[in-house]
This record gives sequence, structure tokens and C-alpha cells, in this order.
Amino acid sequence: MPASSLQAQKAVSADDYTAIKAAQKANAIVRSPSFERAERLSLPDGITSVPDFLGRAIVIPVSVKSIGDCRFGDDNSSLTVYYRGSKKEWKAIKVDKHNKSLKKAEIVFDYTGE
Repeated sequence: MPASSLQAQKAVSADDYTAIKAAQKANAIVRSPSFERAERLSLPDGITSVPDFLGRAIVIPVSVKSIGDCRFGDDNSSLTVYYRGSKKEWKAIKVDKHNKSLKKAEIVFDYTGE
């Protein structure tokens, strides 16, 4: 997968991209300061967990199966989630506790943009 498939307004380093690729293989959670600071992040297809993210917009692929504790911070009142799947698929994602921002977020289903 080319590095351009991971999109963030602020640059994501090669180390971050390597971390995503390793996490995809290990089915692990990625933690990266670059992801946390980005205003917008588009996760690549195939990733199954969401990294910590404090920005305003995130694109989540259908391959995501879980969202861990406190992934979006509790004060992120302007979060928009662009989900590449249906509302039914979204409801099947396991969401851990302490995700207040996600519960208040605007969710856009069946997203096909970049």
C-alpha cells in the first residue's frame, strides 16, 4: 500500500507508516504523536483498530472491528467520523468505554471520499 493512502493534514513520518503496516500484520493498536496531532486522518483499509486521535475528522475503513478506551479524548466536541461502511456495520464495531467524543460525533456512513 503506498504511503499516499494514509492521509493527514500534518505530515505523517515514514516511522508512523511503518508502525501502521506492522500493526496491520499484528492486528495491534497504533499509538503515534503524529496521528494524535493531525487535524484529519484517513486510516488505510485493512487496519482493525483505531489509533489515539485528537483531531477533528477521521476516515475509518470497514475493516475496523474495535475502538479502544479514550481513543478520541473526552473534550473533542467537534469530531466528525467518516465511516466507509453502513450504519449496520458501524453498530457491529466494539466500542470500549470512555469514548464520550465518539458518542457526540457526527457520523457519516457509506463515505467514499479521500
